[in-house]
Amino acid sequence: QSDQSEASNLNRRDLLLHLAELEKSPVAPLPGGQLTFGFEPPALISSGLPDLKKSERVRHEVAELGMEVSEHLLKPFYQHLSKIGAIRSCDLIKQRSGSEVTVAGVRVALQTPPIRSGKRVIFLTIDDGFGCSDATFFSDVQGEFGEVLFKSQLFLVRGIVRRTGPRGVSIRATGAWELSTSLLT
Repeated sequence: QSDQSEASNLNRRDLLLHLAELEKSPVAPLPGGQLTFGFEPPALISSGLPDLKKSERVRHEVAELGMEVSEHLLKPFYQHLSKIGAIRSCDLIKQRSGSEVTVAGVRVALQTPPIRSGKRVIFLTIDDGFGCSDATFFSDVQGEFGEVLFKSQLFLVRGIVRRTGPRGVSIRATGAWELSTSLLT
């Protein structure tokens, strides 16, 4: 009975702590499927610490699973982004070519392919939970914003809409900033 009440007090923080203990213990799977010589795993007990906050939970999901499961990383920013007039990716198609927009998202891809002219072009794809947005950073803006492109995961991007076809839209970026949790307070 006490084992059952102990298990009901467990939270995600306890499970992550237990996972870390398992990884350090001699019962952790060894490379090549080697035997663990019958060592007992560490006990799964409550640490007494509070459960993870939403932002911590999502961060751990990305670290452990490679993706968020409980909510999109950008979800805590939605209200703030709406206030500053950021456009959702699904609404970019409605924007006129040449109009200035602000979009936000989690980095999906960052590419710097070789270009015939020899000048570097950076292509950034971000996901805002409603779809993806593609932004192109030409050499005229890379000096000022290049560092944030390579070091950040969450972005706010400003640029000019460019129609690439009847259903195609890209953004010629004029700026990029890291989205920070300090915006949420």
